[in-house]
Amino acid sequence: MTCTNCGVKLERVLPGVPYYALSFIAALLVEILAVASLFLLVEHEWMWIAGVAVALFGLMLSGAALLDSVSGMFWTNALLIPSILIWLAGVALRGPRS
Repeated sequence: MTCTNCGVKLERVLPGVPYYALSFIAALLVEILAVASLFLLVEHEWMWIAGVAVALFGLMLSGAALLDSVSGMFWTNALLIPSILIWLAGVALRGPRS
């Protein structure tokens, strides 16, 4: 592809393997954490829903990273971060088991 203003040949730079590996590992860690907490928090209905949301948004983030979709990664992060915060707030409000 050539720049229409200056005539310089442009090359598309793709992110390397470390970028994809880091994105995949981060999403995988979120998935593991979500699944583990689902087993621990099954009796609280809204916390279970928050855990499922975290798991789904983590999978969506992993898929967006593998597809190299910048907008997909942005929007899945925009949904994933608040759902993680809601989920962690539920864990903190629950307190220790008796």
